[in-house]
Amino acid sequence: MKKLPSVMINFQDNEIPNSSWMSKWLMTIFLYCFPTKICTRIWDFFLCEGIFGLVKIIVPILKVF
Repeated sequence: MKKLPSVMINFQDNEIPNSSWMSKWLMTIFLYCFPTKICTRIWDFFLCEGIFGLVKIIVPILKVF
């Protein structure tokens, strides 16, 4: 991951496959991870920006956590 190499290193060190976190986030559009109010904002952004707009959401979330 170009933008957050420390996050990628942490995932690799802890043997966390991308499929374990990405599938829940992308398949449910964050429904399991955040309150409904935040999910509604994310869905709105997704509908306006498209699938590639999710990258603009995922990277800052990973940076925070």
